[in-house]
Amino acid sequence: MNQETKEEEINNPMRKIMKKILALPYSQGCIFEKNIENIIQETGLNKFNITDQWKKNNNWVYNLINNKDQIKNLIPNNNFICQPFGIQQNPDFIIHSNNKMTYLEAKSCKGKKPMYNSGGIHHSYIYAFCSKKTNKTTLYKGSDIITQEQNKLIEQHIRKARILDEELNKKLDELDSNNRGVCYYTRPMIQQHGNNTDYFNHKNRFKCEQNVIDLFN
Repeated sequence: MNQETKEEEINNPMRKIMKKILALPYSQGCIFEKNIENIIQETGLNKFNITDQWKKNNNWVYNLINNKDQIKNLIPNNNFICQPFGIQQNPDFIIHSNNKMTYLEAKSCKGKKPMYNSGGIHHSYIYAFCSKKTNKTTLYKGSDIITQEQNKLIEQHIRKARILDEELNKKLDELDSNNRGVCYYTRPMIQQHGNNTDYFNHKNRFKCEQNVIDLFN
């Protein structure tokens, strides 16, 4: 290891973390997340444990969405949080290092493209995606996958779907002669189609990975 690399690891642990994540082989979801957590801790960052009361006292959800500077003040520098909203919600990690906040989401599947659930694709997130088929991991920013305009269209469609769900459920209630409370919910699932969905053979793969590394220059 040369002197420049040593200084980078000391002064910029996030670059080291991202490069180590890129080197990870495939593992199933919860194991993949645990491997990433181990990398973060091995790099010298501390795990910040939070309680429900702490979240409530610090307006956790509001501040994450509306006031990221406040989140920076709440989480000590060189600390990270795992599953801040639970295992079913994103992001998987919030990392505060070198006075920079990083939101990291881990995704794992058998194929070469991930599925995005109702949480959508966040412009400001970094995604780590590993594939069983390739036995490799890639990194990318949400903004390198979806545009703001596409996100707005999806959000508008979801709002319209919610209104239609309400109208449908009122009619279902009116027809509920069995008294079973049958209702309907439209769950957003964002997928990708066409010839450019392979994250590991995509022409921009290495550019996307470098975009992530460059965030921590």
